[in-house]
Amino acid sequence: GVPAHAVHAGPGLIALIAARGAFGEPPNVVISGINHGANVGRAIVHSGTVGAALTGGLHGARAIAVSLDVGFAPETFWWESAVEVVDQLLPYLMDEPAGTILNVNVPNTELPRGIVEAELAPFGIVQTTLAERDEHHISLAVEDLPNRPEPGTDAALLADGWATVTSIASVSGMPLSRALA
Repeated sequence: GVPAHAVHAGPGLIALIAARGAFGEPPNVVISGINHGANVGRAIVHSGTVGAALTGGLHGARAIAVSLDVGFAPETFWWESAVEVVDQLLPYLMDEPAGTILNVNVPNTELPRGIVEAELAPFGIVQTTLAERDEHHISLAVEDLPNRPEPGTDAALLADGWATVTSIASVSGMPLSRALA
């Protein structure tokens, strides 16, 4: 059998404590997900699923964040499709250098059109807006973006029925463009 652990924490923190040896040897691969909903475009920076993969990669593991694009009111969830895509991508990932991170999105269909590499869209496929605000609380609403995503991006290819793969870089520092005063 495979040892299992339950942790009441966010995905990134779980990946961090695993990397620090909380469950034994640090993992050489982190599989984060399957997320209920797509993680596409630059909006991936807000995703716990992607955050766990980034954390794993930052600590030397190969990592994959996988999400199923279920939309707003699906009749059926095709989790098996996402599992199949991950099964196909794992050998590729394991042949890549340590620290490689893949973001994978799978359409909620029995059989995707295929698996394609895609660049991140400038935006995700939904937009979060402030619906209500008062002194003690805020309320957010999630809405579909009105425009079609840019062709060739993860959001557009996913909408066309493709499983998408985007290699993402871990967090790193950059020199300032000019000296501090």
